[in-house]
Amino acid sequence: MMRLVIGLGLALLGGGAAAQEAWSFRCPEDGTVVRFVGLTLRYQGPGEAPVLCRIGGQTTPWVLGAAGNQDPVGRAMQATLSGFFPARPGARAGLPPRDPSGAGGAELSFPGYEAMEVAGQSYQAARIDFTYRRSAERTQRQRLWIDAATGALLRVVVEDTERPQAIDAQAISITRP
Repeated sequence: MMRLVIGLGLALLGGGAAAQEAWSFRCPEDGTVVRFVGLTLRYQGPGEAPVLCRIGGQTTPWVLGAAGNQDPVGRAMQATLSGFFPARPGARAGLPPRDPSGAGGAELSFPGYEAMEVAGQSYQAARIDFTYRRSAERTQRQRLWIDAATGALLRVVVEDTERPQAIDAQAISITRP
């Protein structure tokens, strides 16, 4: 009986350890297509930095496949992610504001993994939370769920203090080459 209890305890500890594994983002394989209502991401391989993906129809790479790196939010996200991976759940990073109002300040966290389902398929999603202060009056927050195995964006929630309602987009299909 004691062996059973010890074995069960070790199994439970092992399960907890698996949930704490370090993760590094990588772009989905060239040709991967993720469809959302009103948006299709056609991945065309990695960009010039490890957190950048080339997306069909876009002139610049997207950070984590979620934000263009020419937009202030995307540039701040890319800078905050510099040296972030590999990361374990609970990891945090940030950028100091560029002026006393707090504008330009950014915070990023990796709360952990969450199970997700897209079109009947199960995925283990790495969740990334990113907050960027555009100005003293405006803050934007993005929550991303990225397939830990392939790097495909599964869901994004964008909240902006200038918008009354959040944008919440979840993938409806994923096609791999």
